[in-house]
Amino acid sequence: MSRASTAAHLRGELRDLSSAIEIQIQVLRDLRKQQSDVRKRLNAVLDPMALLPLELQSEIFVRCVSDDLDCIMDPKNFPLAFLLVSRLWRDIALSTPRLWTRLRINVFRNSNIASAELVPSWIKLAGNLPMSLTLSGWLQDSQNFSALLEGCGPHLHELFIQPLVGQEGSMTRQIHLSGAAFPSLHTLVIHSTSHMAATYNVTDWLDVLHAAPLLAECYLRGIRYGESEYLRAEAPMHLTHASLRKLHFGLAQNSRRVNYAERNSAILLQHLTLPSLEDLLLSFLEIPLTIVTSFLTRSAAPIRVLEMKMDLRWPPESVIEFINFTPDLTHLTVVEEGYSSVLEAIATQDDFLPNLRHLSLWDWNRKMQSPVDYEFARQLLGVRPLESFRLCLDQPPPAAVAESLRSLGEERGIDVKLGVDGSQGGLSVAEFLRRMKEQGVL
Repeated sequence: MSRASTAAHLRGELRDLSSAIEIQIQVLRDLRKQQSDVRKRLNAVLDPMALLPLELQSEIFVRCVSDDLDCIMDPKNFPLAFLLVSRLWRDIALSTPRLWTRLRINVFRNSNIASAELVPSWIKLAGNLPMSLTLSGWLQDSQNFSALLEGCGPHLHELFIQPLVGQEGSMTRQIHLSGAAFPSLHTLVIHSTSHMAATYNVTDWLDVLHAAPLLAECYLRGIRYGESEYLRAEAPMHLTHASLRKLHFGLAQNSRRVNYAERNSAILLQHLTLPSLEDLLLSFLEIPLTIVTSFLTRSAAPIRVLEMKMDLRWPPESVIEFINFTPDLTHLTVVEEGYSSVLEAIATQDDFLPNLRHLSLWDWNRKMQSPVDYEFARQLLGVRPLESFRLCLDQPPPAAVAESLRSLGEERGIDVKLGVDGSQGGLSVAEFLRRMKEQGVL
């Protein structure tokens, strides 16, 4: 046999062997696939999740996700953790839009908001469901931050912005929200720390409200406006917002926290008309009475809930004048200044706040309470159809007075609470601070 024919024969043998190998490889692939299918069926038999309908599987996953969003972007936490357990769990998670409706981005120092890269995928997984976004951490690049909001804005139902620390280690002086559209936003919460409150521009806030036409609840906590806002050469455009029902400037008043950083925030009212407003909280009302009364007059809103803490030393007649602009109140909370005059008016004037059902009066500055206050309290409990009455003072009333008021409330079906804030164990402010210092908290 010639050398050429021998080479051709060997090449033929190699082709035959290669073909046989390919066949065996394909057989091996088929066997491995069959092995995988059998393993899946075995897992389905052993895994109780696989025996449940998809709707129930999804509901179980949704209930496993905590309301705590601190680490929601961490792969070790839900819902991302579901993707790492098994293919079945991954498929369930990816086909459950409700798992992806809440997103928290905690910006770490020098991260340049890298986690924002996941946002488009997160939004896609949520489908058309309304989303909740929480932002917190270290703010370095406000442009990236603004771009993130612009991308998320159209999908948001709730937006929570917690304290953002600037590059120099202090609170950023401006949170850039203007420029983004929030067509479906229902709730907006801006929360700065009390000791490092951010300073904002009124025009920017009006832009935000204008960009959120369906906004129903707005909470501005730890917010104050600079004094220059009083002296603007050109007043910002006035805005009428037809959907806003709840507006809170500052923290709820059933707290002893002194938040001086929230002063001046209510200046925004002079640029607003809110015809649907039902719930208004004013913390440290350091603006002229005329601004607030003008706002209430032009809004003619059906305000039912009013909480206010005034630090302007308004005279008693001014406090009553202010409250008279909200005649439909069912819930009223007055902190410190003016509480005594309000107590007297409600006790002695039948036509003053005729719909009032819940009254809370707080004053931690007066060490000695006037017996007249308790007499007015007894009088209003006897004549007013209240459901709850709270008189929270720095010092509790005498035992006999407290027992008399509680007994009267019980007779008339009124929930009566007296004395200091129960959340701090019945301690006076001085005693509470002393103990905190002893424990090294303060």
